[in-house]
Amino acid sequence: MSSMLSVTWLVLCAMVFGAVMDHTGLLQRLVEYALSFVKAPAA
Repeated sequence: MSSMLSVTWLVLCAMVFGAVMDHTGLLQRLVEYALSFVKAPAA
């Protein structure tokens, strides 16, 4: 159980980080920036 604690903390921190980025609008800006390099849909 204790050996899985580091993975649990990593997942929890990633979820909190994603939620903060989504709430502040930074996540949307990063996605729009990444999609600006896409020229055409994947075939």
